[in-house]
Amino acid sequence: MAKNTSRRFSPCIVVHGGSHAIIPDQAVKQLLVHGVKNAANAGYEVLKKGGKNAVIDAVEAAIRVFEDNALFNCGYGSKLNALGRVSMDAMMMDGRSIDYGGVCGLRNVANPITVAKKLMTNSRHCLLTGEGGDMFAQEMGVPFVSDENLITEMRRKQLEAALEALEVKMEEKENNEKLLKVGAVAIDEFGNVACGTSTGGMTGVYHGRVGDSPIIGCGGYADNEIAAISTTGSGEFILRCTLASHSMYMMQSGKTPTESVFAALDNMDKRIGGKGGMIVLDCEGNAAIAHSTPHMPWAQRREDVTAFGVYPGD
Repeated sequence: MAKNTSRRFSPCIVVHGGSHAIIPDQAVKQLLVHGVKNAANAGYEVLKKGGKNAVIDAVEAAIRVFEDNALFNCGYGSKLNALGRVSMDAMMMDGRSIDYGGVCGLRNVANPITVAKKLMTNSRHCLLTGEGGDMFAQEMGVPFVSDENLITEMRRKQLEAALEALEVKMEEKENNEKLLKVGAVAIDEFGNVACGTSTGGMTGVYHGRVGDSPIIGCGGYADNEIAAISTTGSGEFILRCTLASHSMYMMQSGKTPTESVFAALDNMDKRIGGKGGMIVLDCEGNAAIAHSTPHMPWAQRREDVTAFGVYPGD
């Protein structure tokens, strides 16, 4: 059913900075909160200006803030795979048309979310990988960035430690700064929704590994008739449960956004022991934020009110 285009909504954006099992210390928490608030504010400023494509532009603007912040695992700050290379994934989905663009294994761009958006709006394809994604980015005029300019010393040390121990999972126990991915969902004044995710993956993973972030129905989903969702957590668990699609289906079946996200996360935990988080904005502008990990930095901006949190119940 098409929306009533004469109705006006209160524009809103919700962002997350990734979920993880380790509770950050106070100094890191403050940096995370500052980061998610900056991302939400950047996206909201785009929504406030309005325009035909405000909802997808807002998602892009918010995620670019994350990608430019080395604290978050995306863009500049991405983790390194087993070959010591950056390998970035991203996706965007437009709820108006259900158009979708996903990119996997990008190496030479600072803002993968921009490449995903350009794929969605300028190509008949939905998903590009590796060299093809980097070639498309160059054709679209996205600036080339060398590998070295995307690698931070912190990420290099993480890889060295993981390889030395021959156990990548060590990072999950020892690294306070590990965040799995970032995401955003937005609704504009016309009730249009969109979602996006971006990630640098996991330290030391096999070259060519792709997680859930760029995959439709897993890393995110957006449909004007239902909601926009962005997920976070271990990609292998989310892929197996199609976490975003699961939550969307429950909302279609009459569950509230809050009920749907908690139920989807609970199902993933009970079935395969997966932990993660989700942010949702439904087609009425109702927001839901949930995570089954000890922390997930998030922020929501609507009008002059910015809400934020890190721990369950915030």
